[in-house]
Amino acid sequence: MTPERIIELLEAVLHEVSVLRQNLSSDALLHLAVMQRYKLADSPAQLVVALVKRPILTHEIANAILYSLRPDDAVANRSNNTITVFIMQLRRKLLRDGIEVKNMHAVGWYVGEDQRKKLVELLERGQQ
Repeated sequence: MTPERIIELLEAVLHEVSVLRQNLSSDALLHLAVMQRYKLADSPAQLVVALVKRPILTHEIANAILYSLRPDDAVANRSNNTITVFIMQLRRKLLRDGIEVKNMHAVGWYVGEDQRKKLVELLERGQQ
């Protein structure tokens, strides 16, 4: 491999790292804004960020968000209702801003595209 090719590859990797840093930074800011606006703890705030970032928050993704960093015994002892309770609480809080979290039977939850944009705008305005 030529030195020019190595430099080219290194520049591509550095660009990718820069993009990842920007995405992580924007997600962290969004997460913080959700916690502050809705007075949420870390885990429910992560669920709101997931609702904003993806078209559907599946049960599996919600489980991964809530339990992926927990010790195995905490995962084994979790209640099946924990996510449902979090979503119920989030629905009430988000509805105050006109954001409706809808249920997709046996799949998960979602927020409509227009409402996701509205939520992001609300959160961005709150950070200014």
